Amino acid sequence: MRREWSQMIDAQRLLPRSKRDVDSIPFIIKAGYPAIAPILDELLDWTADSNWPVARPLADFLVTLGTPLILRFRGSLREPTELKSITV
Repeated sequence: MRREWSQMIDAQRLLPRSKRDVDSIPFIIKAGYPAIAPILDELLDWTADSNWPVARPLADFLVTLGTPLILRFRGSLREPTELKSITV
């Protein structure tokens, strides 16, 4: 059985090493979903500060995930601690 490239990678190695590590973004995009599923929360963390160079290109990619990203947010919103942190 031939394995896809995205199934053979160690997802943790894809994470940006710093807020300036924009060179990591093409590898994240190439791996795609579901290969990045184990690191989805960490990738979302890298978009928290829009001043970070990795934030915008990473966010642009993550929004293309559609349902997996929506389901991740929906799951977070069910946790009471998460609700407190986003209440305006």
